Amino acid sequence: MNDAFDSQCDRTNYEQKITNLVRKFCADARADNREEFDVWREAVRTLRREDHYILALIAAAEASTRPRGDLVKLLAIALAIVGLFLAVILWANRP
Repeated sequence: MNDAFDSQCDRTNYEQKITNLVRKFCADARADNREEFDVWREAVRTLRREDHYILALIAAAEASTRPRGDLVKLLAIALAIVGLFLAVILWANRP
């Protein structure tokens, strides 16, 4: 079956299309319909019980669907926590 697919389709193009579809669906469902997104996540969890090729495509799409600014928020929180710890240490060791 793989040989028939490979002879008729461009695998790279196919993978890119599936990745884009998953990315768009996740972004839209996360923003507009949280219940639909939760159903999607449960379906993906069910697929993970076995080894499915589609999971690799979903993982690739999900890696790039983080909300904008998410990494910046994470970094800011990490720096705030480190700063808080340093302030407590300096305050506890003051003369």
